[in-house]
Formats: sequence, C-alpha cells, structure tokens
Amino acid sequence: MSKNIFLKKLFKKKKYLNLESDSNEKIFNIYTTGICNWGNFNDDQNLVQSWKIYCRDQIISHIPDYYKIHIYHYDPILESSDQNKKKIIKYINKHLIPFDLKHKRVKVSEFHPLEFNHNLINLPNIIIDLAHIYTFHNDLMNKVSFYNENNSEIFNLNVLRFGFVPNMKISQLFLKNKLFDVDEEGNVRTYIDMLSFIEYDFDESEPILTIEKLLNQTTKLIENKISILKSENNEIVPTYKIRNIVKKFTNKDYIIAAIVTAIWDSSLNQQTIESISNNIIQVYITSILNMDLDV
Repeated sequence: MSKNIFLKKLFKKKKYLNLESDSNEKIFNIYTTGICNWGNFNDDQNLVQSWKIYCRDQIISHIPDYYKIHIYHYDPILESSDQNKKKIIKYINKHLIPFDLKHKRVKVSEFHPLEFNHNLINLPNIIIDLAHIYTFHNDLMNKVSFYNENNSEIFNLNVLRFGFVPNMKISQLFLKNKLFDVDEEGNVRTYIDMLSFIEYDFDESEPILTIEKLLNQTTKLIENKISILKSENNEIVPTYKIRNIVKKFTNKDYIIAAIVTAIWDSSLNQQTIESISNNIIQVYITSILNMDLDV
C-alpha cells in the first residue's frame, strides 16, 4: 500500500468534525505546527498534553467572543513505519481532537499529517508554531522567515511562539498572560510584534528566552536588594545566605505578568525591571527584615 493511500484511509472518517458552520458565523482560525513531536508522548515531551493543559483555552480567550473557532493541527509525522503512524493517529484521535471539540466555541478541529503550508490558510488566523518552523525579526512586526534556512524571504504572518512548553517552566508561566490581541478587522498583534514595535531587542529564534532573561534580571535585583537590607555591621550578606528569603518572596507569576504588561504598555526598559523589584521589596519589607537568614 502506498504512503498516500495509507494516509487517505486513516483520515477518511469525519467522525470528529462538528457540523458545518453557519454561513453567517465569523470564524477565527488557529493553526498549529508539530504538535505530535515525532510521536514522543512522554511527559516532558508531550505537546498534546501541554496543548490541553496550558495552551488551548488561553489562546481562545484572546479571540473576541463573536468568533467561532476552527483549529487545524499540522504535523507530517515523519516516522519510519506505518505502525508508528497508526499509533500516533490513535493517540491524536483519542486525546487531541475530542478535547478541542469539547470547547463550546470550537466548531472544527482537524489533524493533517502534512507539512504546514502558510500559503493555504484562511484569515483571520493565528499560527502556533510548536515545530519551530519560523524565526522572527527584531525590527519588523508580523514578519517571519523560515528558521535555520539560507532563504531570507520574509512572510507576513501572525506567528506565535512561546518555547517548548512540556519542559520549559518559563513557557508554562508565560502562557497565563496576554499573548496576542485581535482587532475588529481581525488583525493580530502578538507580544513578539509588540517587542518589535517598542524596539526592544529580543531573541529572534526563541523570544520567550528574552522574557526569561528579564525574569532572571529582576530576580537578581531582588537578591541584591535583600542582601543590602539584611546587611550587618555594614557588611553585605552574601547571596547564598539569603537564598531561602529570595525563594519565598520572589513571585515569578507576578514578575512575568508585570513584564508582559510593560510590553503591551510600550513601557519596557531597565527602569521597569527596577520598579518591579522595588514593588516586591515594598510589599514584603516587614517579613524580609524579620526573617531569619538560617530558616
């Protein structure tokens, strides 16, 4: 049996599709790339589970309520045997498609065992690039190129990337925040577009690493400030001695939320990081001063 005939047979059934949408309904399209992750469904590699736990609901929450949602998952499932492909399809049909369709706004959820082709997508849309197909440009909004290729062609696409969610804690925390917005005409701006807009240099391959860097900078500032506050006889307390205090009062959720707010407010700069660290110190100043260093 040829590969094409095999795939056609696997995807001939439509049992997971909802009824066709009313012609008057406004549809917003979500596309994902690489959600099968080569068929690796172990806990720290399982993009399907991460989609269910961290991604789908948060992404839909950014789309105005007057849109119904169509979701299209693309992954060529490049496996060596038909048996492995069957296992992947079975997993997707059991764990992914039915889950999508449980959401009251999702009218269609489909899985396509094909490479994603951005020339064949519907507007309005957001592309959730789990496969790392694209790279971004610091100085260009809504513009991407193919990742890790010599081809420098630039495409006008709404691409959202937030790292490899199954084993990146920063991604899991970041997904609680504002990722993108959609205006009345269906135009999309992502947090990556906003970083370009405010001319804040970010990691073009993996923008979430810039958010992680800002988190670490803020944490370091907090450590330094607590060291000074806990100094004795004008001697600064070494950071390792205040480790437990720093862990207790460094709220990563709050820091990331404040960073994201600054991005969308076009106010992100070094003073912002200083202000975030100061706010945390002010809130917990009494507890910090009273906490034993050896606790």
